[in-house]
Parts: sequence; C-alpha cells; structure tokens
Amino acid sequence: MQMIIDFVPLLLALAAYKTYDNYAATIVLMVPLPLYPIYQKLSGKPVSKMHAWSAVLMLAFGTLTLTLRNPLFLMWKPTILYLAAAVTFFVIPKLGQTPLVERMLGSAIELQPAQWRTLNAMWVGFFVFLALVNIAVAYSVEEAVWFQFKVWGLTGLLLVFVVVQSIWIGTHATDSDAGT
Repeated sequence: MQMIIDFVPLLLALAAYKTYDNYAATIVLMVPLPLYPIYQKLSGKPVSKMHAWSAVLMLAFGTLTLTLRNPLFLMWKPTILYLAAAVTFFVIPKLGQTPLVERMLGSAIELQPAQWRTLNAMWVGFFVFLALVNIAVAYSVEEAVWFQFKVWGLTGLLLVFVVVQSIWIGTHATDSDAGT
C-alpha cells in the first residue's frame, strides 16, 4: 500500500508532463503530496517525517519552479530530500540515539548493535548516492530524460537497494526462534 501512495503521484506527474509540460507536472505533484501527511494527522496516525518533508520541499521547490519558470528547482528537490535523509540517518546515532533504521525495522528483525550501525551507514551512503546521481542526471541530460529518470530510475534504484539490504539482513539477522 505504501508503494502505491508513493508511486501514484509520480505516475500522475509523468502523465501531466507527457500531456502538457513540466509546470503541469509540478502542479500535479504539489497537490497530492501534502494530502498523505494531512490524512495521517487527521486520522490520529503517526505522521511520516519523510512524507511530511517531501511535501514541504515539493511545495517550496514547486512554488519556485512555477514562479521563476525554472525547472531546476524541481530537479533539486529530490537531491535536497535525499541529503536531508542522509544527514538525519548519520546524526541520530552520533547523538547517542538508536539508529533510525533500527527504529524502522527493529520490531521485525534482530541484529547486533554493530550490524544496526552498519545497516544505518548503508542507508546514509545510499541516500548520498541517490542525491549525487539525481543532480548529475539533472545537469547532464534533457529535462524529459531527467523526468523519466526521476520516476523510473530513482524508484528502480530504491527497489534494488531494498533487495540488496534484504539479502544482507538475511545473512546477518539473528534467528529469534533458534532456542525454542
């Protein structure tokens, strides 16, 4: 379900881009992205910080894109979001708190503290990688190619990372049923 919530706005924006232009796609992204965090808040569920920040950045960078008629602002939005995520994943454990990846997955799997730190570092590196790849593509190809990359490439890279991470977890996770 979460994948649908994340992916549908991108598909709608891609359709708007192909039918009209990047400014129509920007508007299409600006409308649904804030709706999910608002829904979470109104329904009493915990608000996803990633979705909330994505919505805030989309509104800010989308407004700049539309006002200044410059699509580079829209292209920078994923890079800023990924760098912010990398910094957050990096800083939280340095403050002596539980790594974010452990907070997200800790109830589902068991890893040793060093393994949680390694997994968290993998997420930091991956977010930095996504940020760099996004901005490199944004400045090296035509806007239409970047838009396709944003929808399919970044999503594909995320899926590959999740698979690689799952394999890594499978080789390192502690079997909690082993002693029973």
